[in-house]
Amino acid sequence: MGELLKKRWFQVVGTILLLSAFSIAYYKFMDREIPEPKNIVADLCGEKITRLEYQTHIRRRTQRVYQKDGMLRGSDQFSIRLYVFRALSNDKLLNRLGNELKIEVTPKEIDERIKLIKDQLEHPDKEYAFSLFLEMGGYGSGTEGLAQLREDLRLEILEQKIANAKFPIDGPEFEITDSEVRDFIPTKRLQQIYFAVDPSRELSQDINEASAKMMDRAQEVYEQAAADPANEELFGKLAVQYSMEPQAAARGYIGWVSKGIVTAKFWENVKDLEPNQVSRPFITEAGVHLVRCVETAGPGDKVYETYKDVIRVRLQFKKQKSRFASWFLEQITKMHDENCVSIYDDFLLAIKYEAEGDIAKAIEHLRRAAGQESQNPYFQVQLGKLLARQNNREDALMAYRKATEMAPRDPYVFFELGSAYMEYGDVEKAIREYRKSSDLARLDPEIHNRLEKIYSSMGLLAETDEEHSRYLHAIQLRVPKDAQDRLEQDLPGDNRMLQPPPETLMPEMGAPMAPDMELPEMRPPGAAGSQ
Repeated sequence: MGELLKKRWFQVVGTILLLSAFSIAYYKFMDREIPEPKNIVADLCGEKITRLEYQTHIRRRTQRVYQKDGMLRGSDQFSIRLYVFRALSNDKLLNRLGNELKIEVTPKEIDERIKLIKDQLEHPDKEYAFSLFLEMGGYGSGTEGLAQLREDLRLEILEQKIANAKFPIDGPEFEITDSEVRDFIPTKRLQQIYFAVDPSRELSQDINEASAKMMDRAQEVYEQAAADPANEELFGKLAVQYSMEPQAAARGYIGWVSKGIVTAKFWENVKDLEPNQVSRPFITEAGVHLVRCVETAGPGDKVYETYKDVIRVRLQFKKQKSRFASWFLEQITKMHDENCVSIYDDFLLAIKYEAEGDIAKAIEHLRRAAGQESQNPYFQVQLGKLLARQNNREDALMAYRKATEMAPRDPYVFFELGSAYMEYGDVEKAIREYRKSSDLARLDPEIHNRLEKIYSSMGLLAETDEEHSRYLHAIQLRVPKDAQDRLEQDLPGDNRMLQPPPETLMPEMGAPMAPDMELPEMRPPGAAGSQ
């Protein structure tokens, strides 16, 4: 497992870096009109991304998202396209850097990595399990699927080799102090009940009426939980009933936390909690929290000692990864200086111009893309957002309405229309569209979770409770795929940088994460990575 945990630590350029990369890499190049080759999406200093290659990796990524989430929203297609382009661009640059540094990956190294993957598959028939692994990863079956996996693994290993060559892990800049280690060793395992409040208001402002209602509800729930703080089952039921977060269905468990993992406000309120103690409601940047301590760990305890043995190395690699990400962005800048980057895809050009703030150009290219896929309602949603940025309310709403006409059974387009009305202050029409979205989103817990937070920020408690009930129902309708759960291993593309040791848990969501824990997203070789 240790070797698998080391993979893909050096994939770079997350969402923030992506926007920077677009602005840097294409600033000079797109002032001139370039004829679009029919079979080329982009030319990155001689490294071409073909349309066939682009579409193939989009299909693989789509399969991975479906396998991971159990469903695929039509609206996911744009994030998938952008993710794939970023991934392929990074792969092309990585190959170029490998050639310049004369770093190669041998077939034997890839064979060893495949063996590690098979060893981790918990199934008596390893070959069957491995074939299922390939299918789940979007690689397909047979020789072709295996070849695609081998290419992804080659890129992983190449990336790691380049990072180690440029920034040796034993260098002085990656030293970790004892204090840093202590800050990241988990000491509290927690349950939480979370209440959303108006995110547009600063914590220093007087609390508004809607937030006051949620604070009153949090106080009522606290009184129920505090009446029997040792009753873990009671707190779990209250979490299911009230908590506005994905852990709600999991009885509010957020796992082990430490000072270095969560925000200062959150830690200040939970650091002194003892087992079977419930905190009073408190506010952080994320909302209102009611937390129960399940257990603690300290020197001599299994959890504490297990982390103590591995956290120093993981923090070293976190620093190395951050340094490598900065260096990789410098290489993107050099591509800009070489004046050799060309983008031909209208959707990608629209994203590029939007990132640069040229909304008129972004709309122009998005309209072209929409013309090429005239039955795709999500281009209209994106147009609506861009037109709104131009303060063109009438045309923006027209684009949103056109999307609902094109996809009258899609909850996402009605949600976006409702959000547009909300932005314009037309609450009555916003709620009307939100209700349509909710009625259509029978199997989509995300829509209901987002709506309950919106309603709670408005102080509409009855609507909040209705959406929470629908959220739980949608979760129940999503039958877990047992085979996938058993084989959910470290697929190529996953970010495994700070994964916990076996038999321990880290918070996945719920507890506000400290800013320095938001690591830059790593390069996903072959764009098949976990989302």
